[in-house]
Amino acid sequence: MTSYLLRIFYLGSRYHGSQIQPDLATIQGELICAFSDWSGEEHTAKTIQLAGRTDRGVHSLGQIGLVNTKKKLEIEEVNRILPDDIVLWAAAEAPPNFNVRYDILFRHYRYYWPTSEGLDVTTVQQVAQQLVGTHDFSGFAKPDPYRTNVATILNIAVRNQNGLFVTDIYGTSFLWKMVRKIVSVLIEVGMHKMNASIVGGLLSGNDISGGIHPAPPECLVLMESVVPLEMKSNISALYRIRGKLRDYSDMLERVTRTLNSLNDDLPFS
Repeated sequence: MTSYLLRIFYLGSRYHGSQIQPDLATIQGELICAFSDWSGEEHTAKTIQLAGRTDRGVHSLGQIGLVNTKKKLEIEEVNRILPDDIVLWAAAEAPPNFNVRYDILFRHYRYYWPTSEGLDVTTVQQVAQQLVGTHDFSGFAKPDPYRTNVATILNIAVRNQNGLFVTDIYGTSFLWKMVRKIVSVLIEVGMHKMNASIVGGLLSGNDISGGIHPAPPECLVLMESVVPLEMKSNISALYRIRGKLRDYSDMLERVTRTLNSLNDDLPFS
């Protein structure tokens, strides 16, 4: 039996998150089905694990998976079985006793807010630095009684990119919906709808009336889960990803034009 680390791309739009759930389409569920079909082995959530959890609608370029199999891994063979919105694109043999959840060095999330218009990026940059370090992030997360609220953010970087407001967050671990709630607060501060002091208050345990509504999931990407070894990329898989992104983008553009036209055609008069 050999353990392989996998780097996984996926579009989260059709899935109910990354972790397997009964009777729901999930990333882990699709991986289990594909590897069972490919290897002839009976795979489960114990033999195919993921380094981290992403919510429904969140995408990934750098999720890490761990699979145990007796068969020599052939990425392209497995990719032909997987749905076209899930692609394995790098792999390596895992070190002995590697724990895919706790041996990840750090994780990198990127949020693409669709416009930077009206955002005070300088203020956001200053406020974001308050979040760097080890803190109780319960004010920025959905409560989970089974996990600690303490997490460590290594760095936050914000920038304008082709009219988008891009936020990169690096950390050793993240709480449930923590990234999207952080982005939501930073955008509100950047739009001057919240006072910059709100971040320090939340870290000190203050509450916001009504709580923080997390930013939408479809703009969030798990860019990388960093592991302490080199993983070999598969060029064919990377081209497969590029093609899927192009096709999906074209489809969304067609849908947007259709919906805008339909809106104009509503029979109000």
